[in-house]
Amino acid sequence: MVKNKKITLIKPQNKVRTLLMGSDTSELEIISDLIEEVTACSFDVMQISSGSNHFLVQNQYDLIVWDVTGLSLYQSLEGVEKIKSKASSSAIIVIDQSPSIDQAVTLTKLGVEDYLQKPFNLDAFKFAVKRALSKKASYSKLDSQGSSSLLLRLLNACQVISASFDSEKAFRALQSFLSFELGDVKPTLSAIYVWQDDVYIKITSSDIESNADELLEITVQQFNPHVKFKNNEKLSDSFLFTERNALSPKLFIFKFLEVGGKEYYFLSLSPKKPNAFEEFQVCIRMLRAQMQLTLNSIEQFEGVQKLVFLDDTTGLYNSRYLNTVLDKQIADYEIQQKPFAMLFMDVDYFKQINDTHGHTVGTKVLNEVARELKKYIRSHDTVFRYGGDEFIAILSHCDLPTAKFVAERIRVAIENTLFAEDEGLALKITLSIGVALYPEHAATKRAIIEAADQAMYGAKKSSRNSVFIATNP
Repeated sequence: MVKNKKITLIKPQNKVRTLLMGSDTSELEIISDLIEEVTACSFDVMQISSGSNHFLVQNQYDLIVWDVTGLSLYQSLEGVEKIKSKASSSAIIVIDQSPSIDQAVTLTKLGVEDYLQKPFNLDAFKFAVKRALSKKASYSKLDSQGSSSLLLRLLNACQVISASFDSEKAFRALQSFLSFELGDVKPTLSAIYVWQDDVYIKITSSDIESNADELLEITVQQFNPHVKFKNNEKLSDSFLFTERNALSPKLFIFKFLEVGGKEYYFLSLSPKKPNAFEEFQVCIRMLRAQMQLTLNSIEQFEGVQKLVFLDDTTGLYNSRYLNTVLDKQIADYEIQQKPFAMLFMDVDYFKQINDTHGHTVGTKVLNEVARELKKYIRSHDTVFRYGGDEFIAILSHCDLPTAKFVAERIRVAIENTLFAEDEGLALKITLSIGVALYPEHAATKRAIIEAADQAMYGAKKSSRNSVFIATNP
């Protein structure tokens, strides 16, 4: 079924061709009213039933809003692929009653601008529409100026950013693009910093020179972008070029995100100011919009992840998430050649706690063990409840002596802690811990789990309350 609805607003010369798809007519009416508020121009709305997806490939639209509620993952992906194959410039917003992680990841990689869950916040939807149309307009402007090589590089950078469900990857793509565009013969020295709690924290580093990090660190402290941008209202595009002075070299600073009390800055040393400056400004606005969209999507994705990957009892990650983290650690090793360690931990005689004091106390003990474990690992390490009274910790960029030290520190801390005191008890428990290093003890996900598990059983068979190291294969 196709239903046409035409609404004329205050700028009929700026028509926005809009396609709405979904089975709920009343909801689509609300959506069209929201679009009307945002665009303030003439637009055509066409309501199309789920079975009429063939209509998509026959028309070019500026904006497509699709409510995929009730459709299978295959149906929604097939529809988006058809749109992008025939109308690649269309901005797409997908709405769903019950979003899934697989769908969110795949649709974003296919080029969907936003993925919203019903019922959605009205202001959030209007912002998504405004952002999608702004991005499309920026692409159109670059294309009309004939900047084919720059457009290609920008499109590639935005594609990498939009497909990222890891903020570090998105930051790296932004850094790589800008560093190349601001360089003369080679990319500039650059880094990305976040301003948080009155401190600059570096979240990416320069890959060019070994002493670049120290130079960048000194520069960002001396220049203090937070103060400069706060005191200069003329920085409408949130970037500036500075000249060399006694305190710092020439700089380019780009404030590309501000959210939750954090400010994100890209900093480049000795940049070359682009000759096609107007085109560069368009790129900056495009990158800023893309980073805002992507990091918001990452935050939403991580929120959904937590619901799927968190253990209800302890609040730690569960065994389902272990595969994801191991994949990332192994991929990271292939790039940086830095090993990681796994600690496999089991509570000694835990069955006796359940048998003597009941499962409520047993659950309380597991919660308190989880809390203690998190105290003794770094922020970029991860702890999991593997099952029952078993826990796993993944220690990133960790050698064997460090892993042994961390394991022993955890063992001693648990041994010296009294548990279930709130229940009127003061239980003493111990851990048996197995340690395995990738790739020294194992070269696959399954193998490292088995190596650490076997080392833990070695500790149990020996004396319990001890740390055992895996044997080499």
